Amino acid sequence: MKNPFFFSYHRMLASAPIWRWRNARAGRFFRFNPSSLSVPAERIVREVKREGIAEAPLAELFGGVLFGELLVAARAFFDAPDFVQKVAAQRDGFAREDGNKKSFFAYALGSPLGKKEPLPLTHPLIRFALNEQLLRIAGSYFGFAPQFASYSLLQTLVSPEKEKAKFSQRWHRDPEDTQILKVFLYFNDVNAGTGPFSYIKKSHGGGKWRHLYPQVPPFGSYPPDGALEKIIPPEDIAVCTAPAGTLIFADTSGFHRGGFCTEKDRYHFVAAFTSWAATQPITYLKPSLSDASSLGPLGRFAVGL
Repeated sequence: MKNPFFFSYHRMLASAPIWRWRNARAGRFFRFNPSSLSVPAERIVREVKREGIAEAPLAELFGGVLFGELLVAARAFFDAPDFVQKVAAQRDGFAREDGNKKSFFAYALGSPLGKKEPLPLTHPLIRFALNEQLLRIAGSYFGFAPQFASYSLLQTLVSPEKEKAKFSQRWHRDPEDTQILKVFLYFNDVNAGTGPFSYIKKSHGGGKWRHLYPQVPPFGSYPPDGALEKIIPPEDIAVCTAPAGTLIFADTSGFHRGGFCTEKDRYHFVAAFTSWAATQPITYLKPSLSDASSLGPLGRFAVGL
């Protein structure tokens, strides 16, 4: 049984006055380091504020060359012999496990469960995640300079036949914060059989579905299977089937799910941004100021410098 003050303490930390106070410095920094957004970036911010989710081709925001560079960098991880061997062993274990493990994710880079490692600032995927334009989008959504919370390069494995959706394959709210912006980049074409990211529009803060099965700080929320489908109309469920090179921006304090692959594996990168009042620690070792010298002002701030 938890300490009786446990939930009261975390409710206090998540309360609007305390949350705003803890993010006040980030708000001042964002205001004192202004920069304009591109027209596509402004659209992304508007849609995430309104719906909780937005999509765009990477090329629309960053030009046509970047995706090729990121794909080469990602394939270097996915095709590495050690990783291929790891995936084969994990796939075999996945087919025989008892269902109590989240082993449909194979981490090529980053891990929420592993030991913290230095942030690989020179890697193209991390440079992309800490790009000033991307951070400006996150900051414009939050209203302050964001914290770079985590990153992962993932291969999501096809589920064994007759396997039921579990863990993040089910509808849920993430626990990290009252506002969380995750940016997903697809590295392969994703259809209904490739575990598409799905989202219930307007289930984020201020949305009309925010009251349904809310977060219980410092925890998220997993409604009973089928409960949301009885309430949410089909037009408010976004299923992100999309080609390789698609970016998805989503506030994952709202209901989302993904990764239930039935036909082929899914390959993607995800960068997570939170406020400075997040309940969970960052998943990497904070870099030194000299190591982060190539970052812009928002990038340095995002990693705590």
